[in-house]
This record gives sequence, C-alpha cells and structure tokens, in this order.
Amino acid sequence: MHVITGKTKILGVIGAPIAHSLSPIIQNAALHEAGLDYVYTAFPVHREALASAVCGLRDAGVAGFNVTIPFKTEIMPLLDALSEDAQRIRAVNTVVISADGKMTGHNTDVTGFLAGFAAHDIALAGKRAVLIGAGGAARAALWGLLRSGVSSVCIGVRNLTKGEALC
Repeated sequence: MHVITGKTKILGVIGAPIAHSLSPIIQNAALHEAGLDYVYTAFPVHREALASAVCGLRDAGVAGFNVTIPFKTEIMPLLDALSEDAQRIRAVNTVVISADGKMTGHNTDVTGFLAGFAAHDIALAGKRAVLIGAGGAARAALWGLLRSGVSSVCIGVRNLTKGEALC
C-alpha cells in the first residue's frame, strides 16, 4: 500500500463527467510500479468553474493534470504556455505545473498516435495517408501525419464542415 504523506505529489484528471474514469486506477498502478511518491485522482469540474478550478489546482500545489471532455480547448487561454503540438492541434490533454506555478499545456495524442507506427518500424515520410473521421483524435492524427512527412493526406468524413475544420 502506498502511504500518502505531506511530500506526496498530486496528479489528476479534470473533466465533466469524470466519475467513470479509469485513469486513477491505471495511473496509480503505474506510479506505484515505478516507485514514485505520487497519487493520481479525478477532479470533477463544472464548466462554469473551470478557471477557478485550474487556479485552485495550481495554488494547491498539484504537479500536473490530464484534461478530458469537455475542456480540451477551453483550458488553453487559462495556461501560461502551450507546447508546439498543443498549438498545432488546438487542444490540450496534459498540463504540467512547474515549481514556480507556471502551467504549460501539452497534447500527447500525437505522440501516442505516432508510437504505434514506430513500434512496427513503419516510416511515414513520403507516403500517402488516409484519415477516416473528424472526431476528437483526428486533429492529433492529422498533425502527426504531417509532422512525419507524409506526401498527402486524404480525409474521409461524414460531415464536411467538421472535415474542413481539421484544416
């Protein structure tokens, strides 16, 4: 059993709804396995309280948190800095809070998307790609493909407006 002390660092996930999330179970198991003195929990946040919740997490000394629906875009103007991936994808799913309280937003979806290709030694540079759908991960997948040097991307969508919004 992990003993929580005053030195234990706090991580979490914000969203609404969030009670169903398996992230605390998964992340706490990984943190325990790595031998890190961290605890990961879910923070339910109401839409109208996002700004005060983000400030409260920072002020409480939380080390960082993941962001899920419906806040991946709404959180962006509340942060001090954005990684290049977060800027390009126009969504944040991870916030790192430095010791001085600076909050930097990241998007790790593109890293996860590209890891699948790398794990199978699939080089994307110069290849043509097809992206099916314009859902939540589509922008990250599109940026990952472009960043990897594909020669072209054909996007197949049911909703033309959503497809055009990717570009």
